[in-house]
Amino acid sequence: MMGDFNINLLQKSQPVVNYLKSLTSLGFISFIDCPTRFMMNQTPSLLDHIYTNQHDKKIHSGTIAFPISDHHPTYALIKNGFKKCQTPPIYKRYSHNFQLDDYITDLSVAMQELVYNQNPNSHFNAFLNKFLTCINKQLPMKKKL
Repeated sequence: MMGDFNINLLQKSQPVVNYLKSLTSLGFISFIDCPTRFMMNQTPSLLDHIYTNQHDKKIHSGTIAFPISDHHPTYALIKNGFKKCQTPPIYKRYSHNFQLDDYITDLSVAMQELVYNQNPNSHFNAFLNKFLTCINKQLPMKKKL
């Protein structure tokens, strides 16, 4: 769980103590323990928090001094045992045999088959189906290797 909570963990007021007790009672631990917000003529504050309840993970966290904002970005790098996501295949339109005249003929025939419908959504969906059928016929999708 992470975000700009606008609760200054550097203050030891009773609401802050209660907030931390609530989180720890649920098994959460905090990763950021240094100031994350710096304003001119004000005491630095720790408003940007990162918590986890996954105690068995190796986590490296911290802040990055970044002069473009009054908040320092926070980060947490989590080493986990998840398998990498399989990249979905990439498809490309195969245009080597594309014949413009055949495409125009197919599209003209398909448009003549459309029945006028008072419902614009239904009419658009029918048009889109006919259009995609023509495109897929003339410019078929091939899996990129």
